[in-house]
Amino acid sequence: MKIIIGILLCLVLYLQDVVTIDRPIGPSFMSTISIKQRLYYNNLGTRLDCSAIGIPSPELTWFRTNGSDDRPSTFVESSELIDVYKNGSLFIRPFRDYSKLIHAGTFVCRAENAAGSIQTTSIQLKPQIYDTYEIEVKNTFGFEQSSVILSCEISPPSASSYVHVIGWLENVNNQIIQLDLRSRTKYNFLSNKNLIIHNITKSDDNRTYACIVQNQIDNDKRQSRFKSLRVRDRSPFGPELSIPNNTEYRANAGDLIELPCGIASVPTYARISWWKNGIEIANISEQIYNNSLILQLSNLSSDDSGNYACRIDDESSGRIVSLMSLKVDLPIQCKMSIQQTNFNAGSNAEFICTSNSIKSIPTQWQWYHNSKKLSINNNQYLISNLTREHMGMYQCCYITNSLLDSNACCAQTQVDVINSPPFILSAEQTHSNIIIIPSNNITHVPIDLNLTIYADPLPTIDIYKDGQQLILHNQINSLPSGDIFTHYRIYLNNLTDTVLAFNQPKFCPTPVWNRNGFTVAKQPTLGSEPLAVFINEKNSVYTINKEKKQVLVWYEDTIDPATIIPLDFSNSSSLFVTSDGDIFIDNGEKNSRVERWISSTDTWVTVMDVFSSCYGLFVDIYDNLYCSMERRHRVLKRDLHDHMMGTDIVGGTGTPGSATYELNQPRGIFVVWNSDLYVADCGNDRVQHFRSGKLDGVTIAGRGSSNPAGTLSCPTGIAFDAANYLFIVDSNNHRIVRLGPHGLQCVVGCRGDMSSVIQWANSTELTAKSQMYSQGCNQDNFHYDAFEVKVPESRYYTIWSSSNIDTYGYIYENSFNPLNPSDNLFEKDDDGAPNDQFKFEIPLYADTTYILVVTTYRPSTTGEIKINVLGLQNVTIKRLSE
Repeated sequence: MKIIIGILLCLVLYLQDVVTIDRPIGPSFMSTISIKQRLYYNNLGTRLDCSAIGIPSPELTWFRTNGSDDRPSTFVESSELIDVYKNGSLFIRPFRDYSKLIHAGTFVCRAENAAGSIQTTSIQLKPQIYDTYEIEVKNTFGFEQSSVILSCEISPPSASSYVHVIGWLENVNNQIIQLDLRSRTKYNFLSNKNLIIHNITKSDDNRTYACIVQNQIDNDKRQSRFKSLRVRDRSPFGPELSIPNNTEYRANAGDLIELPCGIASVPTYARISWWKNGIEIANISEQIYNNSLILQLSNLSSDDSGNYACRIDDESSGRIVSLMSLKVDLPIQCKMSIQQTNFNAGSNAEFICTSNSIKSIPTQWQWYHNSKKLSINNNQYLISNLTREHMGMYQCCYITNSLLDSNACCAQTQVDVINSPPFILSAEQTHSNIIIIPSNNITHVPIDLNLTIYADPLPTIDIYKDGQQLILHNQINSLPSGDIFTHYRIYLNNLTDTVLAFNQPKFCPTPVWNRNGFTVAKQPTLGSEPLAVFINEKNSVYTINKEKKQVLVWYEDTIDPATIIPLDFSNSSSLFVTSDGDIFIDNGEKNSRVERWISSTDTWVTVMDVFSSCYGLFVDIYDNLYCSMERRHRVLKRDLHDHMMGTDIVGGTGTPGSATYELNQPRGIFVVWNSDLYVADCGNDRVQHFRSGKLDGVTIAGRGSSNPAGTLSCPTGIAFDAANYLFIVDSNNHRIVRLGPHGLQCVVGCRGDMSSVIQWANSTELTAKSQMYSQGCNQDNFHYDAFEVKVPESRYYTIWSSSNIDTYGYIYENSFNPLNPSDNLFEKDDDGAPNDQFKFEIPLYADTTYILVVTTYRPSTTGEIKINVLGLQNVTIKRLSE
């Protein structure tokens, strides 16, 4: 039995003296991966590193995202494909068999301590199959007294994304030397990794060069073959381009780079000028070296980016222009501005984030509070009326889809709320104040009432029971989070000190259900063949759209789904929602597991390994998870507090059978407070009851049951109400039945089997000789006929008239007095049916006698009336008036 303490009141008051509590310091990453994508070879695997500092020391965890955003969805643990180390590193093992979710997955690292949590931007893995690539030196000729540019070509071109040129070699008299590449010297390394050689002469002819490359995936280095440089005489036709126009150069902010003019055979008397974005650059004589432009790039911006041109003006040969572009990569840095970090309760806080990215690039900001994504996509975030719940770590992350920005950045801050009124937090020790009482000990039960409280300054605590203050003999402790914690041991004398918390509806002693339901959602919303539905204690409805991979949630009195939770798997057959909002969902069809969505962190974790779909899921009050496996003919149980994720068989053998210890295609399951298990045994057309710890069941309904009333055909769902009536989905009979002391009673869909439904019809004629009565003092008289109605079963019945005259119907309980027609009146109707006919769709009870009075809308009207009653067999209808 699960109960909530409903008789205790905790009163929190301030101490007169202010007590200082050492606040925790939130996590901050020391080293993270800032790139968006990591290439790696499948035969080597790859490692992702993550480290953080904070007080207390943060816990590092990895999550796999759903691919559409940075929202963590699945907790990552060590497995046969992945190693997760205590230092925060994650290693993808070398592999042959490819798993897209893992080997091409998107991962996020989270750091968390008592102050809150932060997370990295996501990084997507991209495995590469090891392949050969070639490198070759090109453009090995130049003009005397000019500069020559040698290029290092990598093929195929796709390999250049991970194979980079890192240096150049020269072969001098069979001795290989690595060139010292520096600005304003004969040899320099251009920002596009080409080699520029200045002032070549005949002595440079036939000197040989090779390039060095490094594979960024496996760090392998190799060199190209040496190629000879051929030096030509100066061109007799004057200056000419030595490199193609519109060559692109990439550089990093703060680099010292050289932009080559790219024009050979320039006369000594020609005028050389450099231009940027169509404007001549002035006063650059000290920046020119052999016609090249030497630039010291800014560390703080990418303003040096632009379109450059080297222009040669020669009186004899005219003008020639070499065009090129420079793009400067500025490491993205994010900055969060906030007025302060300690805010008074009830005040407002404004966060503003900025980055040094190129302003023309479309950007999107993502905001997080303790790693939970906020619905903000601009660079400002405002919180009004700060409370304790707003404390923690805030992050803003810069996201762009541009190829110019291959990395991303985040900024963060920690927010504390001071001078706060007391705020009582849910106690983990009592599972949000839910306490379990053993069934064999319901008197004088000791229970620790645990309280975690935040306030500034530190408060005192008084506890009241039924208005009387309890004397505390407990210690108040400070927690690492800066909160305080105390507990108080109370004793429950009997169950009147408690109230039930589990959602089991309590009906009246003789409930009936309307045969006509109403549609909550249709196929466009639900998808085709939805199997799973769950209703919690707040009347919220949960179901799954398998095609769209979504969990849909309707809150009470809402028409459209109020919450939509995305899934990264499909074909789920069942789900279960716990009182704290966590969702357990079947993912056994393709992935052989049960997933849990943790509502507080919006993350998915695997909680049970299975080997087929779970057609029924249930979490009992002791945090045991149950899974009914239709195709494996058994029910498994797992203790959620057992980190080994072991499972036990609690029903069935794995082989289909009809013995009391066997199951055949089990579907819905239900576990009561004493851990007894009830199973809808579809293939055996029965419901089995397994006592706690017993594998031999008892048939309580359906085939083989000692229960005298009713049969079942493939029951698929079961649930108990508060009075221990068992409700069963009798699927092949298209109905829901209720099992009680008198056997099975149909409650919904009772026309699915028409053998027990009949329509009674009888005609009566109102004439001038029929009895008459007045419906009120000083009112006209009406002819009427009266019938006594008794029903064999409490349920909905339909009663209506068919006539050429305008009819009126009245139903009375127990008796009808024509002299006082308002006495005992139960229901009346005029135009419930077409053509001015009365019609009742009404619950009638087996322990009550009803009087049906048939009359007319207008006084003194006569004519023939046909009366119809639709319901179960053995309805007794007797005319009272003659």
